[in-house]
Amino acid sequence: MKKKNFLYSLIGILIGSFGAHAQAPGGVSGDLRIWLKADNGFTSSQWTDQSPAGNNYTQSNASRQPFLQPANARYNFNPVVSFGTTGADARFMVVPSGKPFTANRLNGNIFIIVNRNSDTTYRDYLGFGNTGTGAGLMQANSPVLTASFNGNKAMQLYPYNPPNSPNQKLDIGKTYLSDVSWEIGVAGGMKHGLNSFVTSAPGTFAAGYALTANGSILGSQPEVTDGNMSEVIAYERVLTDAELQRVRSYLAIKYATSLDQTTPYSYVNSQGTTIWDAASNSGYSNNIAGIGRDDASALKQVQSKSINSTNEILISLGNSASQDNATHAAANSFDNDREFLTWGTNGTVGFTPYTNSGFPSVTHRFSKVWKAQTSNYNINGNDDVYFNVLRGLINSFTLSEKPLYLIMSTTSDFSSNTHFIPIGTNTHTVDGEEYVSEPYRVASKAFNGFTSNGTFYFTIAGTPIGPGGVLGNFWNRADKDVTAVSGTVNQWVDQMFGIKTSQVADVTTKPNYVQVNDAATAATFNFNPYIDFTNTNQAIGNEGVAPFEGSNSELEMFYVIKDNVWTANNRFFGVNFDLKNSAAGAAIYDWNTLTQANYLSRGNTPTSNNATNTVLNPALSTTLSNISNVSLSATNSTVQHRLNGSGIGTNLTGQTVYIGQGGFVYGANNQSSMPGNEVGITAQIAEHLAFGFALTETERRQVESYLAIKYGTTLADLTTDTNYRNSTGNPVFTADGTYQYDIFGVAKDLRGGLDQRISKSINNDGGQATNIITASTDNNFINQNDTHANQLTDGQYLIFASNNGAQTFTGKTITAADGTQFNNSLALQWKATDTNKVGCINLRFDATNIPALASGENYYMLISQDPSFTNSIYQKVVRTNNTIDVIPNFADNSNSYFTLAKANLNITGSTVKGGQVGISSIPGLLPSASDTWLELNAKSKGMVITRVSDANNIPAGNRLKGMIVYDTTKKEFKVYNGTEWRTLGTSTSTSIFCN
Repeated sequence: MKKKNFLYSLIGILIGSFGAHAQAPGGVSGDLRIWLKADNGFTSSQWTDQSPAGNNYTQSNASRQPFLQPANARYNFNPVVSFGTTGADARFMVVPSGKPFTANRLNGNIFIIVNRNSDTTYRDYLGFGNTGTGAGLMQANSPVLTASFNGNKAMQLYPYNPPNSPNQKLDIGKTYLSDVSWEIGVAGGMKHGLNSFVTSAPGTFAAGYALTANGSILGSQPEVTDGNMSEVIAYERVLTDAELQRVRSYLAIKYATSLDQTTPYSYVNSQGTTIWDAASNSGYSNNIAGIGRDDASALKQVQSKSINSTNEILISLGNSASQDNATHAAANSFDNDREFLTWGTNGTVGFTPYTNSGFPSVTHRFSKVWKAQTSNYNINGNDDVYFNVLRGLINSFTLSEKPLYLIMSTTSDFSSNTHFIPIGTNTHTVDGEEYVSEPYRVASKAFNGFTSNGTFYFTIAGTPIGPGGVLGNFWNRADKDVTAVSGTVNQWVDQMFGIKTSQVADVTTKPNYVQVNDAATAATFNFNPYIDFTNTNQAIGNEGVAPFEGSNSELEMFYVIKDNVWTANNRFFGVNFDLKNSAAGAAIYDWNTLTQANYLSRGNTPTSNNATNTVLNPALSTTLSNISNVSLSATNSTVQHRLNGSGIGTNLTGQTVYIGQGGFVYGANNQSSMPGNEVGITAQIAEHLAFGFALTETERRQVESYLAIKYGTTLADLTTDTNYRNSTGNPVFTADGTYQYDIFGVAKDLRGGLDQRISKSINNDGGQATNIITASTDNNFINQNDTHANQLTDGQYLIFASNNGAQTFTGKTITAADGTQFNNSLALQWKATDTNKVGCINLRFDATNIPALASGENYYMLISQDPSFTNSIYQKVVRTNNTIDVIPNFADNSNSYFTLAKANLNITGSTVKGGQVGISSIPGLLPSASDTWLELNAKSKGMVITRVSDANNIPAGNRLKGMIVYDTTKKEFKVYNGTEWRTLGTSTSTSIFCN
């Protein structure tokens, strides 16, 4: 047999040299007996063999006929044949006896592109030794390529045992390139390849189990397939290593399965020429994919995206990507045979500071870098390359509203010879995903690093934003990119890299999406929407994408959450959730898991069950929302916790910390086919952040400040750092010994992702049951935050804090700037800190618990620029039912102090001889306001204030406090306060009232 193998290899090489051989996988045609392709020759009754052997698989029984599923991204935009599910829906096809091999007792080599739906028992794919024309399921086990259901759940050449390697495991729902070869009578002669990772199976293959000419069954036997196949290839010999590499490369390019690079493994074309050099590209060995044409392999893959991760760039030839490869290939073709563009990534998540003098707005690029290699590429024709970028992948850039670019370079750090391609905003949909696409016109030679045979690097650059200005790995916020059907969460898209949270496994019980529409929902998360888990069986997540990929040493997470019922072990969130691990016996759903009372981290390996619990003391509140923070360090072997900005519980040292590299789940992990055993929560989640590095103290306070302002939560520890900080780390509020309670505010900080337009402390002012102040950018005090007037500009903050005084008029006597004395001021006082001139702000006081007025009294709001309330300015305010509304303008870039007072100022006036003065163009209309000395009335006329070109032209001796003029040059009303002219409606040094 060895001589035969050598002979066929030699023949293949010689024929290939003269270009006369027929098409075959990877150009390997010798002893090819089966070549079934979902994209060529399939009907439900017959799957036509593309090999010269003509081994067509057929099925005449309609109920057992497999069916073609449309092309989708799971198969790199190629179609797939479904063999049904279980029971009566199980499907199969056959070839008669005398086929498919020319004889029994031959060696063999099988390749299959497979995707399994379940793993509860054996799942058969291709068997030999039996056939039939009936509808009943039959055994064909001599041998049969099946997926095992125990151990590592690997492919198995039954009746022999599967290879004992976790690298051979087949995850549910994921597409694989699986190959197996057997060599009769040779110990260790059964070799399994999974995406080219090869492991020998135990045992020696006996000739009696090679009944490969006694018919064959493709698909379900009594051990049903319950899965899909896109391509099936079989040779009646064992291929050489070089031939294996050609066939695997062909399939890997076509289906973007990414060949294993544990040991560098290059991709080659049908002539064995390298198209992806694994050694020189070793740092970019993740998620390898490619497009190319190879006539000897009948390969024309014109759009491709790694199936390993949804968060990859889709590259297409000639135009924006189409719904499927066949459609795109009909309109776009490579000019050259054996023309390829192949790429892989460095597998890094995050951002790297990056600047370029020609593009001053750019501050960062992705840490993830793609390296591309061209082979025989026509750079003089029309083989343009289109980069189709997932809209979600660039969320962090687009939120800044600054330009972003795809950048190409011949240097891996993009320090020189860099070409910038602007990324626009127009999107198109491919397989249900939104993409923005931009071309590189190869014939333009705009980037000299794109050559016929060479390499270059590409990534995304722009101005990203992150929570509090800190760029992380994962950012789920309920006020962005949540889609819900009839109130039930369908999808939740992360704002850093577009990771999707949706249905996990077959669990259909999902939480609700709650928007703010009344006072009750407004109070939960400071007028922001939230995800509401109403039952402990609800779950959402993503078992296929690892949010902390590459974060092996450090992890820090923040949750904004309100738990309804105190339960110590109910799961909020768990990482390393992955269905592929369900048989390993490990509690894979528990790595890096937050519950209400503790935090759990398991072991230091993906299969360790050693648990480290750290107790949260105090536990999370069940009445208020919480900002919960946990940091893990595998480097320092520590686990630390913070609650609302303050360290809590026991921070453990000397711990073995493993940071999960698998998928994740919110809520229950024990439903249906999920492998966990823990129930979920009845709780609300508004935001979840994760950083794959250790935050500095300043960065942590930036994130805490962002969350605290957004959700109206007062930070508990204001001694270590007394400041609330903006996205650049600068203070926007400083707590002192008096004003450190019930802190809230409105702010807009694009770099930090903050746009809070209405706010109210969720803490209890003065110990009362009802909060007192709501601040809003308009006169609505109920609706959801993002519906309010967008009048703040970037960098503006207005933060409030109280002295925790009582809601009683027992405060000190305050003398106003004009000498008016207020003996009954509220013991509850506030400080307002303005950053960047916010201007007028609407305030509403909830007066439910504020004492009523005596006869003749009025309420007044007093504002001063010093905490002693000297030189206060005051304005009468009116109580309507249980609310007091006022629109102050606090001092710019400074602190202001304010409170309420009640007083009878005896402003009753005296009778003017002849009564009140009225000027009216409306006949018979007399002054109506009892406390007005002058009243003007008209239907179509107005009052004109004295007009001057410059208020300063009025001599100082003629200026009186309270004088008002209209400045015709600046087009502003000016008021003289006794010291200076000030513009009405803005503030320079002293607070005034906008209303």
